[in-house]
Amino acid sequence: MSSSVVRPLVQKKTRSCRLVSALFGVFLLVFATPAFADYPDTSWLVLPNAGFTPELGFILGVSGQYVSIPAEGAPADSVTFSGIYGTTGTFSLAALATNHLLDSLLLLETGTRLSYSPEEFFGLGRSPEFSESPEPYDALGFGLGGSALFRVGEQVRVGPVIDVVFSDIHARKNGGALDSGLTNGREIRGADGSLSIAVGPRVRFDSKDNAIFPSSGVYADSATTFVTTLSNGVFMTTGLDLRGFISTFEDTVFAGQVTVDQIIGPDSIGEPPFVLLPTFGGSNRVRGVEAGRFRDNTAVTAQIELRSPRVWRLRAVAFLGAGTVAEGPSDIGGAAAVVAGGGGIRFAVSADGDQHLRLDIAWDGENISPYISFGEAF
Repeated sequence: MSSSVVRPLVQKKTRSCRLVSALFGVFLLVFATPAFADYPDTSWLVLPNAGFTPELGFILGVSGQYVSIPAEGAPADSVTFSGIYGTTGTFSLAALATNHLLDSLLLLETGTRLSYSPEEFFGLGRSPEFSESPEPYDALGFGLGGSALFRVGEQVRVGPVIDVVFSDIHARKNGGALDSGLTNGREIRGADGSLSIAVGPRVRFDSKDNAIFPSSGVYADSATTFVTTLSNGVFMTTGLDLRGFISTFEDTVFAGQVTVDQIIGPDSIGEPPFVLLPTFGGSNRVRGVEAGRFRDNTAVTAQIELRSPRVWRLRAVAFLGAGTVAEGPSDIGGAAAVVAGGGGIRFAVSADGDQHLRLDIAWDGENISPYISFGEAF
């Protein structure tokens, strides 16, 4: 490639990195600052971050959390940071701030993420065109968002949510689907990158007995947003994350989750950028399925998990998940589900036994996928 072609590409990537880095810094200064108030009960926790997923490879990094409790019995405010590097070439920086304001009437949640990763495009739909030989590409991504949820009941909060997502797509295959913008006769939007802004209402119900490792209760989070991509018009998204936890005999916990994500637009085929299309897989949604392998306008997943009583610092788990995608809700019934399951071990790293190191082994009928990380899948 000639220097006259390489120079503009390098300049474009440099400008993109400077822009998203500046926005990341603005988040830290503006939104995370309130949680650092000088309250009497505060604590810092910094831990090395290590793990493994099939998509990221071996993961190395660091995580930190600052927790402040303004008064006895009051909910905790926190700021969480993480930085990781995956041996596949991925890096990610993330921050999340949670603040309770107005005597806990208002819950302000803000987060941001900067990432760079080599990715693979499999196509669209339940039977993607490139399922056996996906097209590689590189993605620089930046996200900034938050919600302001007002308490309207003991366990119910309602309020607005806003999300800004920037993606820069490059290193695409010459003459491939992303380069041509077509796959199986469907148009691929956002193959060069995109900027989207989403705004809408959010509703949350939370009766879990523990925020980190619940043994009983229900959690439901739903949001409907109006999204503009500046160049491709306006469309809508709606999503539901429903979780339930039941404590059975002794300390055994039965957990379940159902998620539904739907794109609604004037043109239901390919209107949003492909990076915003609902998908599933990876270490949290249907373990054993490669993240991003299936994506379309509608995605539905369900998974269950049985968590055994703790013996010393150890628990055993067994899980089963299923998911599918389709062009629209009416097509879900005819779309066969992808099923995967497996088992794992939890090692408690905190004195109260709530924080766990997770080791899972999943199988989708063809491939075995190991996952090592902190925290539960849901």
